[in-house]
Amino acid sequence: MKKSLSVITLVCVLLSYSSLSNAQLNAGISLYGNNKPPANQKAKPPRSNQLVVKSRNQAISMAKSQYAAKVLNAQPTQINGNPGYRVKLLNNDGRVFYVNIDARTGRMSR
Repeated sequence: MKKSLSVITLVCVLLSYSSLSNAQLNAGISLYGNNKPPANQKAKPPRSNQLVVKSRNQAISMAKSQYAAKVLNAQPTQINGNPGYRVKLLNNDGRVFYVNIDARTGRMSR
């Protein structure tokens, strides 16, 4: 009797788990109503459209710190569909070059 009860319990648990989606299982949702993520995982904050680079002055500071050059101009622009800045710089050799800064990620490209 005890073995059959254990088998029935095991089958019920397995059937319950099979009805959960992979996303629910990966998110740590259990059969017992515990909606907390496992202890070794941090809860992810909701996605937002916050910008890493929030101003023209911040873009200028980033470009100056990355390249030893004088900033000539900085304009807001679109970088890969995201808001960003195009910074015009003058290096010590007298050459002008541009740096694009993606405001959403903070990534710089020359």
